[in-house]
Amino acid sequence: MKYTYRMCFFRPMDSDAVERYLSRKARKGWRLDKTGQVFWRFRREEPAALTYAVTYFPDASVYGGALTPGQEELAAYCAAAGWTFVAQWLRMQIYATDRPDPVPLETDERQKLETVRAVFRKNRVTSLLLIAVALLQLATLGIRLKTDAFQLLASPMALPLLLC
Repeated sequence: MKYTYRMCFFRPMDSDAVERYLSRKARKGWRLDKTGQVFWRFRREEPAALTYAVTYFPDASVYGGALTPGQEELAAYCAAAGWTFVAQWLRMQIYATDRPDPVPLETDERQKLETVRAVFRKNRVTSLLLIAVALLQLATLGIRLKTDAFQLLASPMALPLLLC
């Protein structure tokens, strides 16, 4: 089998772009095989008119790994509707089907919006914590710069810290 790797810089909430991109790649003969944080692996197969769908699962791990029981149950429901689980990226579940007019994975837009909000609510807490740590480090560096600027700037690690 032939594989290719592509850098995929999608925003995690841009499911429509992911679906369009993967469908376009499938028409060219490349099917998603594995997702990583930046690089996604595609395997060479016959060109096909696949439809991809993305759904979010708030309780999924952002680090990947095995599917949780809830995710396995979701995959079973999707398989009954003709969708095949392809991969997981962050808390995004990616499914594909070759049916010409597939049943949508999510039909209630309000519920879909609530699910996306729940997913990114968890990310917001982590982001705020990282910002707080960065501000604390910046404050510490500022105090050190004010009290002993010469010694700080003489340090080989000072410039990379200041740039960060």
